[in-house]
Amino acid sequence: MDSTKYHFYPVNIFRMSVSVKAAHDAYVSFTSGESDTTPMIEVIIGGWQNTKTAIRIRLENESVDVVAEDTPELLTTEEYRDFTLEWAQNGTLFQLYGGADREPFLSWENTQCPFPVTHFGVRTSHGATGEWICDGKLKNKF
Repeated sequence: MDSTKYHFYPVNIFRMSVSVKAAHDAYVSFTSGESDTTPMIEVIIGGWQNTKTAIRIRLENESVDVVAEDTPELLTTEEYRDFTLEWAQNGTLFQLYGGADREPFLSWENTQCPFPVTHFGVRTSHGATGEWICDGKLKNKF
């Protein structure tokens, strides 16, 4: 379902795999609580109508895309696309890998406002519906 609301889950380790089937705008967030807290890091996969992927920091009064790459047609509704996310426990480093890639295609060092990462959230928005599998477990349609 198209939503601006995240579905949050606790993190146990600092690496996870996600598979998503969506037309565009698949979001993964990292927070220090099980709600929309600030600061928050968002990884936007296939955003901007499936043309770009970015890492964004959300602060109290602003959101800033800190790194972005053109990724046309990265997502599809026909099949799951696989990604791996890694982060530092203290919220200082965030990386996104595609499929079986050994090198991240997006990486950002958070020197602005490190925070302990305790939860991740997933959502699909901007008119898209997505199916999510996180670390091998179906999370449903969002």
